Amino acid sequence: MGYTSKRNLPKLQLLQNFAVRVVLGLRKFDYISQGRRSLRWLDVTEKVLFNDLVLAFKCVNGLAPDYLVKYFVKRSAVHNRNTRECKSSAVPRCRLSTGQRAFYYWGPTEWNGLAENIKNMKEINGFKKTLFKNMFYKK
Repeated sequence: MGYTSKRNLPKLQLLQNFAVRVVLGLRKFDYISQGRRSLRWLDVTEKVLFNDLVLAFKCVNGLAPDYLVKYFVKRSAVHNRNTRECKSSAVPRCRLSTGQRAFYYWGPTEWNGLAENIKNMKEINGFKKTLFKNMFYKK
């Protein structure tokens, strides 16, 4: 989940659901998901993923601070074997789940899971639009 702890996400989701009810005038037992889609809002977990992938895009393209950019190293820079994954980012080893929630592990992992056409974009606004469409319409 990136930097947001998993304990806070259900609370944030409840708050977002309440906001949807207020904005659309829905009652207590009305469905929220159709209302959220009509507002074109991602749910909280998808929004956290979206923000983390935008930060990963900035890291890959050198738009982020150096202390974050250093986590996105190509596998071809780590070893010289020609494999299918040589153009993707190297993911560090983490034994504990605590380390796997950190951006240095989670960012490259999620970045490698993106489609190639999204990863190859060079403009940040186009990347955000394409990523949002990909996340919003995949359901």
